Amino acid sequence: MKKVILLSAISASILASEISDKALDLIKSMMPSDKIEIKLENTEKLDDTGFEMIEFGIYQDGNKLGEDIVFSNGVILSPEIVNIKSSKNYKLEYSQKKEEQKKAQIVGKIPNFLKEHKDIVIFLGDSKASVADVVFSDPDCPYCRKHLEYLMQTKEIKPTAFILTPLPMHKDALAKSVLILDEIKKAKNDKDKLEVLKKYFAQVDFKAPANDKLDKYKKVTDVIFYDLGISATPSIFENVKIK
Repeated sequence: MKKVILLSAISASILASEISDKALDLIKSMMPSDKIEIKLENTEKLDDTGFEMIEFGIYQDGNKLGEDIVFSNGVILSPEIVNIKSSKNYKLEYSQKKEEQKKAQIVGKIPNFLKEHKDIVIFLGDSKASVADVVFSDPDCPYCRKHLEYLMQTKEIKPTAFILTPLPMHKDALAKSVLILDEIKKAKNDKDKLEVLKKYFAQVDFKAPANDKLDKYKKVTDVIFYDLGISATPSIFENVKIK
């Protein structure tokens, strides 16, 4: 009996491996560049469905660009699956769990990031506060502009660490971020700081800063994207213990 159980377990393990291998081979074939690597990170059987949840990471040049999951039974590959009996949406459940884990990891890293990059943090509200909202914002992001409008209409701004986070797809955002930081040094209060932000968050003509300044801030954005794990703007973390 023990031998039968052991053989069944081995067979199930081999089957799971075959399913994930087939799934990843198909995903790799759909990648737009051979420089992008797909690596298996985890597999999990889904109750009694015959399907397996396959978690994989997307890498380029040693950097993790993201992660995702697919579901397969060895024949069918699906990006999402719902258990009719339990009404469980496995993709949604996975996404919520991952989002919570990612948020906790980022919040844990923020205090050290702020300490090491004081010169690029635009602080609004009480600068001595030990708890603050932390905002990662892009000058050319339409949703970030909406958030900035909200801040400008707020009578009393909560302590906020505002970090310019130019996304690669916005070609002017990096230059605008550098210019904002240069100009905001002259600001005497929150109102002045917000006016500088408003100026460059709009569609504005500007003279590009020196390449060395752009390169320097590009290195900061690499830390924001790859070390902190920020992948979208605006990313807003409320009531973070920063000191």
